[in-house]
Amino acid sequence: MEVGERKMRLVLKMANQPDGTSTGTIVSLDQSDMEIPIVITQKASNLTIDVTSVGGSYVGVLNAEGTELVGKWTQGSATLPLTFRRAAAADGKK
Repeated sequence: MEVGERKMRLVLKMANQPDGTSTGTIVSLDQSDMEIPIVITQKASNLTIDVTSVGGSYVGVLNAEGTELVGKWTQGSATLPLTFRRAAAADGKK
């Protein structure tokens, strides 16, 4: 994510739960490197992520291949484009 001239690297970790819900965290590699809990809401390929501890939210759409989540991050009065890309696993699997 680019904030002015500054680039921030974010890692989004999500996991499906047996009850059909999802849990996750977001990590800013260029700031605290701390995993921050998120609340995930999904309807088909539309995903909303609330990060209440920082007053931020993300709304995005997952592509058909499940490799990119394209959307916008909102925090305070700022709204910025943000795309998450699935990292390749060490074994080459998705």
